[in-house]
Amino acid sequence: MKRRLILLLPVILLVVYDAKVPEKETVSYTILESNDVEPLHYIGYKGPKLEILSDNKRYRIFYLRLHIDEFPKPQAPSVDFTKNRVLFISFGKSRTSVYSIKRLNIYIQNNILIVKTDLSPSEYDFLSPVITHHYLLILLPKDMYKGVEWRNSREGRLWKTVWIN
Repeated sequence: MKRRLILLLPVILLVVYDAKVPEKETVSYTILESNDVEPLHYIGYKGPKLEILSDNKRYRIFYLRLHIDEFPKPQAPSVDFTKNRVLFISFGKSRTSVYSIKRLNIYIQNNILIVKTDLSPSEYDFLSPVITHHYLLILLPKDMYKGVEWRNSREGRLWKTVWIN
């Protein structure tokens, strides 16, 4: 029994030593639109929402729904969907003023796009009562990842995961 254990020990140490933390690959991104000031007119989202838009038709319809009560209707920022995707992030309805999405950190790890954000100020801070809906539209490169995880920057808590077909 001792011989087997002694023979297995170098193998176990080699496996543990060879195991590496996956590398983080940086991703260049562009914020197409950020709603940090005005209430969002499209009130269909009650909680955190993560959506990946991969074609022009869906993107245009989605953009019009975001701005449904505005006149004249704004034009959606131009996107080349042969090379890019658009990521929509929203925490949903907030009952406080001055709330916004902060600390945006985006990278790829194990073929998964990791998006880390925080609310600023904290959702528990005392602020004036106003219902707002803040969001980000982010332009990202297309063929580098198979899914998206949206996490809290501070604790790493997972809010949403979306897999790409």
